[in-house]
Amino acid sequence: MEFDILSRRYRTVKEPDSSGKKIKRRKSIAPKKRPIKLSSHKDGYVFSYYARKLSDLYEELVWEQEFAESVIAYRPNMGTNYSNAVEAFQFLKGTDGAKVITLDITSFFENLDHRQLKQKWQEVLLQDNLPKDHYKIFRALTKYSTVRIEDVCSEFGLSEKDIIKGQIERICSSSDFRKRLRGKVPKIIEVHSAEYGIPQGSAMSAVLSNIYMLDFDREIYSLCKKHGIFYRRYCDDVIFIQPLSDELEILTEAKNTLLSSGPNLLIHEDKTKRYIYDGEQVSGAPIEYLGLTFDGKKVLIRSGSLAKFHRKLRVAVAYRKSLAKRRTGNFAGKVFLRSLYRRYTWKLSNMSFHGYAQRVDRSTSLSSVKRQLRKSQVQLERLLK
Repeated sequence: MEFDILSRRYRTVKEPDSSGKKIKRRKSIAPKKRPIKLSSHKDGYVFSYYARKLSDLYEELVWEQEFAESVIAYRPNMGTNYSNAVEAFQFLKGTDGAKVITLDITSFFENLDHRQLKQKWQEVLLQDNLPKDHYKIFRALTKYSTVRIEDVCSEFGLSEKDIIKGQIERICSSSDFRKRLRGKVPKIIEVHSAEYGIPQGSAMSAVLSNIYMLDFDREIYSLCKKHGIFYRRYCDDVIFIQPLSDELEILTEAKNTLLSSGPNLLIHEDKTKRYIYDGEQVSGAPIEYLGLTFDGKKVLIRSGSLAKFHRKLRVAVAYRKSLAKRRTGNFAGKVFLRSLYRRYTWKLSNMSFHGYAQRVDRSTSLSSVKRQLRKSQVQLERLLK
């Protein structure tokens, strides 16, 4: 089943007000669209089983290879997003100056070449051909069929939100699926016939992304080591920290190496950022990597994440106020505060956004994250009035 996750995005621009003075305003831009494909329960269990097997085999293959430390996504004991970002920033801080490049691969999962994927899969298995069971899994992930979530909801009278949140145990029986969806005219089930692309959202997508990039990681790490370049790859997010004196065009090398892994894999030009660190601070905008930013002096949570947190806070307070108005009896008009404090302040905050902020803050002396959220409780209490 296929659906899209849309992430709202904003850009800060300077515009003149009525007096002609330029002020900062936030403007919404085109939302980020991520196509997600969910498998059936049965297929999901099968994919999970083979994902574990392949993950173990991948770890055995790369365990003693030098580039293993540079592949940080979807692997055991490789830290968290924030700890890997902090590692990169601390490495940068320890240099006398460096050139930094962050890049993103365009539509990564949708553009994985099937032939390359099969070859790398065989390499991990140490076999010349895929065994029969692995080949069936390979076919299921490359020649799959999808149905849009809107069509499913329309046919069975369900809510998209309930399906996505997992609040519906079973959408329909196998016979209903065949009669009402597969047999529907005009057809609403689409068959993936291209020679590239795997579904993003399956239990195997994560491990297959690392298996697919084996050659890229080997070659780029080897090149970076020769030139003293720090290299890390988190799925399709890459960072290079290069000595100022080194003249290697590492971005060009990355583009060429990536093309050899499949003709459809391209670096997203708009998301490629270059920075210069002079040993004290980063010129221009701070470096953004894995949800954190670094300006050469302090580590902060990305502004977009903070904006999202504040939007959720306003919506949560408004929702609980509306519930309070509808209550009767002893609790009429009462707003229950425990869940709000747990989610949106430092109180009881272990698994909340504040809990994440605390873990970031404890991970490095460069952090100024707590200062970013110092007024969150005041904001909550103001909204509750």
